[in-house]
Amino acid sequence: DAATGKPHRVLRLHEYDVWNMAFSPQPPKPPSTPQNLPPTPVLLLASGSTDHAVRVWEWASGECVAVLQQHRDAVQSIAFSPDGTVLASASADRTVRLWQTGDWEAEPVVLRGHDSWVTGLSFSPDGRLLASCSDDCTVRLWSMEDGSALRSRLQLAVYCVAFSPASSDLVAAGGSNGLVVLWRICEARAPHVSLTHLIGHRDAVQCLAFAPAGDLLASGSWDSTVKLWHTPSRALLRSVALVGGQPPVQSLTFFPNGCQVACCPHDNTVQVWTLCPWSDRTHRLFAPAFKSTVFLLMCINARLSHLGCVNMSSSSPQYASMSSSSSSSSS
Repeated sequence: DAATGKPHRVLRLHEYDVWNMAFSPQPPKPPSTPQNLPPTPVLLLASGSTDHAVRVWEWASGECVAVLQQHRDAVQSIAFSPDGTVLASASADRTVRLWQTGDWEAEPVVLRGHDSWVTGLSFSPDGRLLASCSDDCTVRLWSMEDGSALRSRLQLAVYCVAFSPASSDLVAAGGSNGLVVLWRICEARAPHVSLTHLIGHRDAVQCLAFAPAGDLLASGSWDSTVKLWHTPSRALLRSVALVGGQPPVQSLTFFPNGCQVACCPHDNTVQVWTLCPWSDRTHRLFAPAFKSTVFLLMCINARLSHLGCVNMSSSSPQYASMSSSSSSSSS
């Protein structure tokens, strides 16, 4: 539960490690209409594991509605299409499989072409393209109409890929040399136009996430930092070091409001940062009972400082990240 930091439910069915998860698009609220209409879509959660399986759960009930077992190696990444009709899964068996969410028994479409582990997936916001990245130093853009692919070769093993939610032609990728690469796709079959390399990480980039508006890009790395980039200017806005030692960042995501970032380091915790819109500070908060009040006061202070009304020193308090503890402390 994002509001309390407590587990909502625990799902246990995979035999080995779970490496990735994805929610289906949020189903629309049922309208006030007569009965006998088609059932309202349900919210699904899919998980992929080193046991070679993808499991699909109905979130409201916690029921496992499908076990998809055609991959021959660990499932590295999964993603739902924007309309929720397709679930894509990528595996160390070098394939991407497309499953129809309306019929889990249907034979999946298999996309072949990578020469090594397929490590990441991302759908374009219009659903026309699927990006996959691999240890073979390529990102492939698959047409969802005919399954054809455009290959972009990079000079690094690629561990993550993400489409901007605000643009179906802006793609980001990160990998082994610490670079984040941005490029723009003119057409599905045309060569890509490389934009720039975002330089700042000192080790491999493991995960990427765009803010809902597409103006921010977060990158997580084995160097134990999360960096926030301004996509229009390609500028590095801030770099946040993880709390609690030097764990590598495994995954991250923006909250739907675009004001908070959650990341999972390799230390069995979830850490949440709240971004202040009026300063370059990143407030690390937990103890939900105090979070909204403390953040409001911090933002007011930052706003007054921006207007020249308050002197904000570098010793202003920042708060420890969200963890299993229910108490708060300052750094």
